[in-house]
Amino acid sequence: MGHPARTILLLEDDRTISRLLCLVLRRRGYTVLEASDSSEAIRTGQLHERAVDLLLCDVVLDNETAVPAVAGLRKLCPDARVLFLSGFGLDDLLRDGLLEPGMMADGSAFFLQKPFLPDLLLRAVESVLAGEGVPDAVYWRSEEVAGSVQDSY
Repeated sequence: MGHPARTILLLEDDRTISRLLCLVLRRRGYTVLEASDSSEAIRTGQLHERAVDLLLCDVVLDNETAVPAVAGLRKLCPDARVLFLSGFGLDDLLRDGLLEPGMMADGSAFFLQKPFLPDLLLRAVESVLAGEGVPDAVYWRSEEVAGSVQDSY
């Protein structure tokens, strides 16, 4: 049931949440790299010998958003999928400019709103890595994101 060949880079600034997410993912067999800010995430991605398969990112960090990290890491690992996490709703994140709609236009990014149970996280991670839609998460398509942003103004 494990996925030893899959590498997840977790970008989470809350140490308690980071430890919990790492525990859940490592128990499932994933290799998990940790970072607490964008520069650390990019540095970690550069130093890791294998490509990162999934960027699991809290959207709102202490002094920034995950957007710079995702942009930088996608240059290093263009095939990596993204699963954004946030306690804020997707519409709010888009309206407030905390996420950029263009980042999701290629269908490789998903959103899962906190709080969630470990089983939901694992299902979402496995579905995203398999390239399937995630029924319990939000799948971004460019026309939906554009409509959502336009409806907010």
